[in-house]
Amino acid sequence: MKSINPWNIYGQALKDYLSGAIDSTLIIHSDWFETENLPVSIYFRNYDAFAKMEQEAITHCKGRVLDVGAGAGAHSLYLQETGFDVVAIDLSSKAVETMKQRGVKNVYCIDFFEFQQEKFDTLLFLMNGIGIVEKIKQLNLFFDKCEELLNKNGQVIFESGDIRKIPGFENFSKNQKDTRYFGEVSFWFEYRGMLSAPFDWLYIDFDLVSSIAKNNNWTVEKIMEDPNGHYLARAIKVKR
Repeated sequence: MKSINPWNIYGQALKDYLSGAIDSTLIIHSDWFETENLPVSIYFRNYDAFAKMEQEAITHCKGRVLDVGAGAGAHSLYLQETGFDVVAIDLSSKAVETMKQRGVKNVYCIDFFEFQQEKFDTLLFLMNGIGIVEKIKQLNLFFDKCEELLNKNGQVIFESGDIRKIPGFENFSKNQKDTRYFGEVSFWFEYRGMLSAPFDWLYIDFDLVSSIAKNNNWTVEKIMEDPNGHYLARAIKVKR
């Protein structure tokens, strides 16, 4: 089975669903978690079907919003419909095509770290969107990029998690034979006979992200957290 760019497979699953394949399932493999069969429909939810944490995140949005890793555009569409000026970006060209078909007005196929044309009041990273950082060592770069893209008094709203709090973590961690940070996870997609190349994704515990943020002159506040360590937070640049 030939390995394919993961975002091509992900985007194809979104396009297939939009074309009527509503039972499509994306199989998600990783070197940490058990294999998960994820219904593609989750990316097409409306506001009423959003998780409470997603709904809470949206209440904290302000001004002009950049929705990072926007997928099928579920959050962007809701923000757009409720009067926000929102721009959506995603690495997958097919995800971008899907969003355009669904009515997202301003959407770009670009890496967050390469996006530089505009300024925003809120940078939004939902569904563990901060995972795009990939490695702890790149968090300094992440905060620098956020500062570059934010207007004065802007904010970063993001979800992440402390995977040590997930039931069964100890069983998975026994298989960990290297010394990387426990939240640095590799994933790969499987879909309709296609297997993607692996990609790195970061889950960062709140104490660590707060510490690194502070070293970069940011402050992070926790908005809410569930029993499994999944949390919603807001980061704000400290005025100097």
